[in-house]
Formats: sequence, structure tokens, C-alpha cells
Amino acid sequence: MDEIQLLIFRISDQSFTIPISRVARVVDTLQSRSFPLLKEKFEGMFIFENKLIPIIKLADSLGFTGSNIYYTNLDESVVIINYDGYFFGFRVDAIEGIKKVKEEDVKPIEPEIQDLNGLDPAFLNGFTESDGQLVFSVSTEKLLVYALEN
Repeated sequence: MDEIQLLIFRISDQSFTIPISRVARVVDTLQSRSFPLLKEKFEGMFIFENKLIPIIKLADSLGFTGSNIYYTNLDESVVIINYDGYFFGFRVDAIEGIKKVKEEDVKPIEPEIQDLNGLDPAFLNGFTESDGQLVFSVSTEKLLVYALEN
């Protein structure tokens, strides 16, 4: 039984995970810079370790419409992802911790599952439970594809 380590974070009142192996760094609130030609899916860009890092509006992409995460949360963090040398980030309301789980405890989201608490399943690839609550797994691969799309 292989175990994986997951970073658990929260957006609004929902918890999510990503494999800790994909996390380059978690940093406190960063001021990103907007660019006139930046697509709507991006909040802005910032420099991290001499690289220009795009910040994806993950809350919007997941279906948190009208989210004000980008402006008012003093406890927020930015999670910087390294996906095989491609860096991007996203803002979260809070980091809840790191948890080890058995790989088989992360269940895939089956197409017939309809109730995902209003979340868009396009960026989710599974779920697990933590303290009796559903915790959805965000696909860093799907986020990277989304970030690179025209």
C-alpha cells in the first residue's frame, strides 16, 4: 500500500488537495501584476526565483462565482506548482496542512456523480475524506493544460 502526501488547502468553505510532490512553494499573499493582454483566466503574474509565474484564478475556474478571494483575505496564500518544469500558481484562502493517505483512499470522480457541491469537475480528478468531510483533489495536469490553452 503506497502512501502519498497531499497539501490540503481551502477555498471558501471547501477543502481541496494536490500532491505535495507538485508544490514548489507556498508563499504568503503576493501582489501580482496585471498585464493588459493577460487572459481572463489569469489574475496576474509575479516573479518567483527569476521566473515569471502566471497566477490562475482557481476559485473562478472551480465555480466559485463572485469570489472575492483576490482582494480581501489577509490569511490567503499562493501555491506555486512545478509541473515538470512549468511553473504556475493559484491563490487559496488557507493552507490546512499536509496529510499522508493511502493511494487507494483517493477515489476517482465517476461521470455519474452529479453533486459536487456546485463545483466544476473539469479541474478535479478525485476525492478523499478528511475529518468526515469530502476533500476534492485538484488536477495539476488539467490546470497546466488550461493555463497553456489559447
